[in-house]
Amino acid sequence: MAYGLDLTDAAHWYRQYQRLMAYWKALYPDDIFDLDYDALVREPREVIAALLEFCGLDWEESCLSFHSIPNSVKTASVWQVREPLYARASGRWRNYERHLGPLHAALEEP
Repeated sequence: MAYGLDLTDAAHWYRQYQRLMAYWKALYPDDIFDLDYDALVREPREVIAALLEFCGLDWEESCLSFHSIPNSVKTASVWQVREPLYARASGRWRNYERHLGPLHAALEEP
């Protein structure tokens, strides 16, 4: 995963993601739900309710206590699945802001 070792490479691939998503959103504007992680951890009930509505599903209170469900989890993030939503990762990028100049510059390129 060499692309993850260089901020300008990361910017390139993020811009490719944005380009691809713009394409799909143009084709299927009503079929793509964008979810803001910071909004999710700040206001989980509202964001989850909007997602469920988008999917045509009813609200269930258990959506807020997903971490308590005793289902089997077979992913590398098993320990995170067992935690409630948390905001400690939100804004963490600010700790590295002084190192992000190349990333900002690459993202601003036409």
